[in-house]
Parts: sequence; C-alpha cells; structure tokens
Amino acid sequence: MEALGKGAQWKSLGGKNIYLIGFMGSGKSLVGRKLAERMGREFIDMDEEIEKMEGMKIKEIFARKGEEYFRMQEERLLEELGRFKGRVISTGGGVVMRERNWKILRKGVTVYLEISEEEAIKRLKDVKDRPILERGKREEIIKTLLPIRRPYYEKADIKVKAEGKKVEEIVEEILSKLANF
Repeated sequence: MEALGKGAQWKSLGGKNIYLIGFMGSGKSLVGRKLAERMGREFIDMDEEIEKMEGMKIKEIFARKGEEYFRMQEERLLEELGRFKGRVISTGGGVVMRERNWKILRKGVTVYLEISEEEAIKRLKDVKDRPILERGKREEIIKTLLPIRRPYYEKADIKVKAEGKKVEEIVEEILSKLANF
C-alpha cells in the first residue's frame, strides 16, 4: 500500500495528466482534490479556472454569454492544460461531448466517475449553480442528458462506480486501477 501513498512515482503513467470525467454531481472535484493530494500532484478544477478567467460564476457566463461561449472557453482551457504533465484535472460534465476535446483527453488517463440517474437527481436536488438544470424540470433534464452523455463517459480508460462510497474509497479504487494501468 505504501507504493500508492502520497508522492508515489507512478512511473507507468509517464507523467500523464489524469482527467476526471462524469456527470454533474458525480464528485469529480471532491475526488480530484483528494486524489491529487494522495498522488502528490497539482489539482485543477476546470470550472473554477474558467470562473477565475472570466471573473464571474458559470451561471453568469451562461446567462450573459451563452453555453456555446462557455464550451469554447472549456475547450481552450483543456487545450492549455494538456500542455502540462502530471496533474489531476476535474473536467466539466459536458467536456466529453466534443471530439476535439477527446484528442486532448486521450493524451492523459481518463477516469469516469459513474453515477445513476437516480443518484444524480438526489445529489443535484438542491444545487443552485448548474445553469443547465434551470432550463426546465430538473429531473427530466437529468433523465434526458445523462443517457446522451453516458456513451462518451464510457470511453474512459478507467471506470469507477461513485455512488454508495465515501470519497476516500473512490480514491483508493482509482489509485489501485492506476497502479495497474
């Protein structure tokens, strides 16, 4: 277990970035922070970075500039982050929908944090900062959007079921799979 601890070399990864992908509410940011800490790597949350770059919350970006603008910023940021090595990066839930983004994601290791529609509905019930969920009935949006995105998430190198587990358990499972990658 020591080989999986903080500061491990992860030689088999060759310094590749680790990209956490999955639906909103799957835990990418929480798991990513803990995973980066355990691996002794820098953590980047793409949504937080875009908010810093734009000087406003994602909800505001969507309202003022539109979703397409946000997706373009997401694409540009991913391209920039792809130039660096050895980071753990939490992506936005929709980043997988553009083929151009996959060219960058494939240069690293993609980890899909999988949750069911029911779990997504439960986790996102009271969340106020997801502009996509404000376009109609939350439950219907999730039940429509998740099945559309799921095949893209399934393209990940590593898949981890993220419901019914504590963050630390998910991190342990990812570390174990990375060690055998």
